[in-house]
Amino acid sequence: MTLLDDRPLNGLTTPYPGATYGWPSTPSLTTTEQESLRRSSRRVKLAVAGPMGAQQLPQYLKEIERKINRLLDLSAGWDGRRAACTTSTALTATLQVLLQLTTPDSLPVQLFPLPDGGIQIEWHISGNSLEIEVDGDGEAFVTAESSDGQIIAEGDLDSASTQGLMRNARKFLAHISRSAVTL
Repeated sequence: MTLLDDRPLNGLTTPYPGATYGWPSTPSLTTTEQESLRRSSRRVKLAVAGPMGAQQLPQYLKEIERKINRLLDLSAGWDGRRAACTTSTALTATLQVLLQLTTPDSLPVQLFPLPDGGIQIEWHISGNSLEIEVDGDGEAFVTAESSDGQIIAEGDLDSASTQGLMRNARKFLAHISRSAVTL
């Protein structure tokens, strides 16, 4: 075996034993600066427009905005393995679902990252559950189950029956939100 077989050949090495080679130092961002730049470029800012222009954002939308931005703060590998960052497609689909389902009277939503870049949307109260999985490609699947095990809504939210599923999910969320207030 020759000396060259033991050394990787790339732009930073040379085949001459003992010789050193490198590029002049170039300015670059520190890891902290890169992270700060990445975080500031991946933010969601919700706004409400009315007949008189922009209006103050209702509290429940401020809470959704805060939770979404926490998910956007996660970098690739957030699970300690190979999890992807939240995709913009999943983010858009999640916001569309949340804006169709929630009202000021809705229970606060729970949001969880998925390894494929998607988002899990959940509400759980007194044995009732409403879950929506939005995968990294923006495909959404809903499951709503009452405390007695009855399936209220289940299916893909991108299918032809989307309106019926969304209507049932919206009614169920309103029902469990009202029942939570009386507990």
